[in-house]
Amino acid sequence: MEYFIRQKIISIKDKFAVLDAAGNSSFYVRTKFFTFPKKMWLDDAYGNEVFFIKWRFRFFFPKLDLIAPNGDVVATITRKWTPMRAKYTIHTRDFGDYILRGSIFTFSFWIYDKAHDKHKDQATCEIQKKIWRVADTYSVRSNYDAMDSIFVALGLALDVMHHPKR
Repeated sequence: MEYFIRQKIISIKDKFAVLDAAGNSSFYVRTKFFTFPKKMWLDDAYGNEVFFIKWRFRFFFPKLDLIAPNGDVVATITRKWTPMRAKYTIHTRDFGDYILRGSIFTFSFWIYDKAHDKHKDQATCEIQKKIWRVADTYSVRSNYDAMDSIFVALGLALDVMHHPKR
């Protein structure tokens, strides 16, 4: 399944839709204005909360949790040190462990099952930032429908981590 995250250029209260390939709203994203760290909620098409994205800043590398409405941590994303490319580990409660690797300029990311770490043809998900757009726009292409909401939340998190000024 493919989703498109397109943030608004100017808004007082940041709320925008995540569209599927057919142009229908599949998720909504809510953020709080002027909060540190940035707080984000991912809601389904009916307005029910799917995840709260909680940032935990450590000395060098950020860590974030995807928290379900009942308070359980569904996934933890941790940035790893690499000299040239972005690399993250993703530990999910229900789906196992994953590796997220980014391109040198952090415009493309691939998520792999830890067992198939280096094979790009076996990527579980691909997240790409569209470069020539006025507003930040990402496409999230998933091969595993059960984790679509986690992958969309990761696309939002990557935007805040790698392109914070937009």
